[in-house]
Amino acid sequence: MTDFLRRLGSWSNFTDFMGRQIRVYVFFLVILCTFRLVFVGLFHEYLSPAVTLPDIALAFWIGLKLSCKSAGWLTLLSLAAALVAHILKPQWERMVQRLTNAMSLLMLSILFMARFPYYRQFHSSFNQLLFNTFNDDMYALLISLVKEFYLPLRLAGACILAFFLYRLFNRWLDARTSCISTYFPWNKWFGRAFFLLAIYMGILLSTFGGSLQWQTAVDWENAGVTKDSFLNEAILDDLQAVYRGYTMNNRLEACNGLSFTPEQIQALAAKLAGQRPVSSNLDDYLEKKAQGPAVKKPQQIFLIIGESYANWPLLDKYKELHIADGMKAVIAESDSAYCKSFLPNGASTVSAVTGIVTGFADANLYLTTMPEAFAAAYPTASAPQLAKLGYHTNFWYAGPATWERIGAFVKAQGYDNFYGRGDFAADAPGSVWGCDDEYLYQMVLAGVPADEPSFNVVLNVSNHSPFSEDIEKAGFDKEAVRAALPPEARDDEALLQTAGPIFG
Repeated sequence: MTDFLRRLGSWSNFTDFMGRQIRVYVFFLVILCTFRLVFVGLFHEYLSPAVTLPDIALAFWIGLKLSCKSAGWLTLLSLAAALVAHILKPQWERMVQRLTNAMSLLMLSILFMARFPYYRQFHSSFNQLLFNTFNDDMYALLISLVKEFYLPLRLAGACILAFFLYRLFNRWLDARTSCISTYFPWNKWFGRAFFLLAIYMGILLSTFGGSLQWQTAVDWENAGVTKDSFLNEAILDDLQAVYRGYTMNNRLEACNGLSFTPEQIQALAAKLAGQRPVSSNLDDYLEKKAQGPAVKKPQQIFLIIGESYANWPLLDKYKELHIADGMKAVIAESDSAYCKSFLPNGASTVSAVTGIVTGFADANLYLTTMPEAFAAAYPTASAPQLAKLGYHTNFWYAGPATWERIGAFVKAQGYDNFYGRGDFAADAPGSVWGCDDEYLYQMVLAGVPADEPSFNVVLNVSNHSPFSEDIEKAGFDKEAVRAALPPEARDDEALLQTAGPIFG
């Protein structure tokens, strides 16, 4: 270890060592982007007719940013292997690093060859079903893979591809950088500073998915920004798709709801419904009969799920801010109902959404990961109930349809339409989570026909950090707002930043 640090202490040795890691990173990034290009090119028939060149360009741009993270993972693996080998036996360093990179390239090649039949079968890149493999009939699955998907041929193709990439990789890794060494003044302090800065920037890009800070970070959950489901899947490289499946499967396995026997459920349902426990069908206990209309049937219904929408702007101590006068006016109406102390449906946004979509109270069950939730709407789902009353059901979300699989989830639960970030203009102002409320509501009002009864659930994101709407952007003077706050809150900069979306 001491010998390694001594050698690395030499600037020439350090630049040589780190230069190889940079070349490793660049190679993996190019390979991931090339695989994405080939996938889209060969499967272009899955593109919807409405897709435009800007949509495709946006998908490749976001995909490039996301693949910075995947390339960083692979480079870190290569770097760690090289460091361990050098500490144990210096002459093993190059050999171990080459072996590690060869295994990474073989893994990428296998995933790439498997991606095509997987998408054709499931219309999705690798997802949580991948981690259900060993719960299936392995023999039957193997026979199916051999007969229907030509497993031996695809494995052979993956090995040939990996061998070709490995040879190309070694030539790239061993390439001389004399042109850089000759023309760039490494011996000058600003040359060394630039080299170190480039390494630091590369670490940030790998950490935050092509961004330099977490506020604009790209990951698999917020990457689906186009209006086409195929392009949204193509944005994920194979590693990110596998990671998505792993994460969703972990969430599913973490579901530990209450445990009841069928008899206990039947007895409890009958007790809550005030009936005799004579049926094993829960629908019989859930059925309610309305007493008739209490008010005139509204033409349009809007249910807004306000991201992190708090009650504090409605309190008397903040009345001088005048930031919730509109809401206060609504509350003051004779036909309004207002409850200032109300338990949330769960500890996260997705719990609130699933509660409204399915009608279920949160019981630590991650509904958006459960296969049965995508097979049919639950009996208590809101959309089918409103459809029976003659309403067209729409779900509007300021963010991407890929967040928590929300687009597919609400459609499976009976909503006629889902509108997300990909359906809005690409230049709509907003944050990494989605477009600003102002633009979202404009799209909602423009997209709801006046002559058709509709039920519209609207999920906004402006009040989710990082806040894209500050007080000045909303047209208010920050210091005047500070002066209107209670004395104990005037130095709370976080509160002022949080207030921005509310003003907006």
